[in-house]
Amino acid sequence: MARQVHAEELAKHKGKSVADVLKESLDLYVNQRTFNNTRDLGGFLEETDLRTLADRCKKDVSADFHLLEQMILRRHQIVHQADVPRGALEADDISKQDVETWATAASEFVVTVVSLLAVRSVGTKLSAD
Repeated sequence: MARQVHAEELAKHKGKSVADVLKESLDLYVNQRTFNNTRDLGGFLEETDLRTLADRCKKDVSADFHLLEQMILRRHQIVHQADVPRGALEADDISKQDVETWATAASEFVVTVVSLLAVRSVGTKLSAD
């Protein structure tokens, strides 16, 4: 994730705090990132040190990975196979309960990641002060 930054690129951020520049950089990076499975999510957590922070905060960031994996696989089936499994003649039904379960798992994952980012941000500010 680390890369060399040139002075001209830094000049664009004159007047901004280091924390703001880092946040903008992370936002840009995350918004360009795709996750095809929970291994990709886990890799992202490792790359950003959020898994280590989660362990220190006693948060199980991967508690619902099995549900997220089901959701991602179903999304792939919908997108790449028009929701018709190979060898089948018609689309699979999807239950309201499955969608609600996946939505809850995804929301809880995002809330956990955002709370870890907030903890890290506060820790960065405290160490900078």
